[in-house]
Amino acid sequence: MTGDADEIQRQSRILRKQGEELDAVIHHCQIFIPARAADYAGIGVIVDIQRYCVVTRDKINGIETYEIGGYRSTDLKTTPPTLSYDSPVAASLRGLQVGDESPEVTIAGKCQYFKILALRLPGEKTEPATTKKAA
Repeated sequence: MTGDADEIQRQSRILRKQGEELDAVIHHCQIFIPARAADYAGIGVIVDIQRYCVVTRDKINGIETYEIGGYRSTDLKTTPPTLSYDSPVAASLRGLQVGDESPEVTIAGKCQYFKILALRLPGEKTEPATTKKAA
């Protein structure tokens, strides 16, 4: 039995090390984002969105601004708040352009969808989303 326990510990150490190496590669890949225009919502892009209730089509809250981050990078304390690309909100926005509406998403028991009002890269100066016209 001791041999089995030793083998399990050895395999666990190997898997942990491989996981750490994979995390380092993922982190390295996320650092390099080539200079490009923010034509669509994706990693490294700041999005201004408006939430809508699916049932009533009423707006929910005001305009919200988020940066779409990499894997496991959600941080709501940053400015703008960062959403991991695989979070429900960011996942529904990926690949969309200004004026597009997202598929329906259920968050906290409420079915919602989002409309993209503006896209920009970090550091890029733009008009406030409240004055921009969606295409």
